[in-house]
Amino acid sequence: MPRSVTEKIMSNLDQKLREAIKHAYAKAPAVKARFDKAGITPNDIHGVADLPKIPVLSKDEIVALQQANPPFGGMLGIPPEKVTHIFFSPGPIYEPAPEPDEGAWDTAVGALKAIGFKPGDVVLNSFTYHLVPAGFLFDNAFVRLGCTVVPGGTGSAELQIKMMQDLRVTGYSGTPAF
Repeated sequence: MPRSVTEKIMSNLDQKLREAIKHAYAKAPAVKARFDKAGITPNDIHGVADLPKIPVLSKDEIVALQQANPPFGGMLGIPPEKVTHIFFSPGPIYEPAPEPDEGAWDTAVGALKAIGFKPGDVVLNSFTYHLVPAGFLFDNAFVRLGCTVVPGGTGSAELQIKMMQDLRVTGYSGTPAF
């Protein structure tokens, strides 16, 4: 009997999760240490249903790990020279950008499609483009989707309204408060 779409999606998510867990355990010493301390291995994580087995890592713990072992606290699963961008989030927490071929981009593009963005849209991206990753992440996802991006950042609201009119913007990304 053919599987439902939901079953196929969940199976794919389960497989991606297993791969990510195995990779992090093998490549990121802080992840391995947390798993070992909790008495679990990647073989204990079969899919999304097993997420509660993974020890929660609080923001404060991330900050402490990064202060003890800068810049990424032993949680980087790729060679440092492969990092293309480093962002700084409140905490302070250093965040490496996703690798260009990483599935995060496919997920972001899929989410943008699901909410109605399409190739050819002109999108004003008012997420910040410095320090935190939001502007960068949305920018890349929109470009991969085939949109034209106007990188507005968090600048002047009046200027951004003018740009939206002049450039015939068809989409917006940013915080609702802006």
